[in-house]
Amino acid sequence: MNTIDPFAQQQYLSHETFRKSGVGVQTPVWFVQDGDTIFMRTIANSGKVKRIRKNGQVKVAPSQLGDWLPATARQPAASLAQS
Repeated sequence: MNTIDPFAQQQYLSHETFRKSGVGVQTPVWFVQDGDTIFMRTIANSGKVKRIRKNGQVKVAPSQLGDWLPATARQPAASLAQS
């Protein structure tokens, strides 16, 4: 079983980013899956993006009470970010 199989058939996932203090902030977000990669899109100046810029370590879980998985957030290439 692939670690992202639980995300199949889901429209949203739970995404946890971390404040400077280490406290987690959980947010539901819409996503798409391409093979073994999950893509999320949000407003560039949102709180979650600000936290990701400081600390790319995040956790994700299927929106319907799945187990949390460690992940790393990255900004896409400029051509994707501007489309």
